[in-house]
Amino acid sequence: MRPENVIAAGAAYLARARLAAGRVQPGSPSAPLARLDANRGKSDEVVTSEKVLLVPEPVNEESSLATLKLTTTDNSARINSEHNYCRLQKKAIHKNNNNYQQQEWPSFWLNQLKTTRRKIKVLQSNLIRSQKKNKTFQSRIANAEKMSTDILFKKLTNKMTVAAKIFTKMQYTQTSKRPHGRRFSLEEKVLSLSLYKKSPRSYPLLAKYFTLPSTKSLKRLLTKIEVKPGLNKCIFMW
Repeated sequence: MRPENVIAAGAAYLARARLAAGRVQPGSPSAPLARLDANRGKSDEVVTSEKVLLVPEPVNEESSLATLKLTTTDNSARINSEHNYCRLQKKAIHKNNNNYQQQEWPSFWLNQLKTTRRKIKVLQSNLIRSQKKNKTFQSRIANAEKMSTDILFKKLTNKMTVAAKIFTKMQYTQTSKRPHGRRFSLEEKVLSLSLYKKSPRSYPLLAKYFTLPSTKSLKRLLTKIEVKPGLNKCIFMW
């Protein structure tokens, strides 16, 4: 049954129902429809107890199967893409790798960075060494100032000769230091040189029991003495 026939049958059914109820008058606009439906014949009559069913047109089975397959494949693909966590992880890792490759610096700048780090480390070590040396020098200066201002030392050396004062001061300041860390003044070196010239053989024996400069430092001091030609007054004074 076609849709047009179904619509016409429905309109006729409504018109007859209105006439039966007394709602439609002969001069009303729906009256001609009722007359036309009454004159059509028994084949087109619709009983009040008859039900009107709207049946859809038949659809091609092949096309319906194709649409079903497409929908199922689309749904399965969507579900697989949503719940395939391995692929999602691979995509995330690939994105991170791409970002890292974009952020990589050239090799030249990396080498420059390494060299600057090495230089910084060397400078830091040199700074620490210089600070330690500065502390040791400051401590030595402080000790020397304390010793010079010490009242007892002054009282002890008040009645001594100049040579005895220099010798006792040398023993007091240099004995507590290491052999390679000892630094002697020019007066102390001249005094020890006079001892060495009087008895070169006994000087090493004295150096074992007292803090004295080494023979190498004394000979180095002799090479630095400048003697001009002519008569020297300092020599003849002795």
